[in-house]
Amino acid sequence: WSELRIQPIPEGILILSLDITERTQAELNIKRLYRTLSVLSDINQAIVRTHDIQAIFEDACRIAVEKGDFRMAWIGMLDPTTHQVKPVADAGFTDDYLEKLNISLDDETRNHGPTATAIRTGQHVIVNDIMHDESMKPWRDNAQRLGYVSSAGLPLVVFGEPRGAINLYASEVDFFDAQEIKLIDEMAGDLSFAMEFAEEEVRRQQAEDKLQRYTKRLEVLHNLDMGLIQGTSIPELIQT
Repeated sequence: WSELRIQPIPEGILILSLDITERTQAELNIKRLYRTLSVLSDINQAIVRTHDIQAIFEDACRIAVEKGDFRMAWIGMLDPTTHQVKPVADAGFTDDYLEKLNISLDDETRNHGPTATAIRTGQHVIVNDIMHDESMKPWRDNAQRLGYVSSAGLPLVVFGEPRGAINLYASEVDFFDAQEIKLIDEMAGDLSFAMEFAEEEVRRQQAEDKLQRYTKRLEVLHNLDMGLIQGTSIPELIQT
């Protein structure tokens, strides 16, 4: 990047060319980080608004595309039986990309991409140049067709176990720098927390239902005992 200044002087014209690459890059980085912070904030608001995990997943993908300027975002969950990664939410330019993914942790030719590796290791995986990264070879042609240039796979870890991943695609080379990665890691952590909270809520509700059933049984037994003490017949107690 350069800035050209042209100014008339008595002797003619003064032309100055200034290298502003560093300054311009810093400004672009600030804008990018601001967008990602907006994504993080809006996703946290979505988590607070609802405890419906599917709705949160859909909101997260939509927000990443609308606010974060990502070309595409999708979330995949690992099937514990088949070991395949099944897309459950997406937004942006997808076309038939997700239908052709066919990611399986058991398939040696398709388990080294960002998504599968993130799920296997529980760590983020960054590909800042899809066209020249061997791990993206099975999906490279489709990615190029849809304008995916950089990608990130971030694990969704629930109670210490990777259950899936959120995947982000950008249309620039080297989109994901250290600061960007830190923010999207935090985003994946927040989604993981939402999943943990939802599972705890289900367990809590199941425990409450179980307690209510036990309480009801105790009440029935108590009434049965009291009825017998008072001389009420069994058929009468059952009818009651």
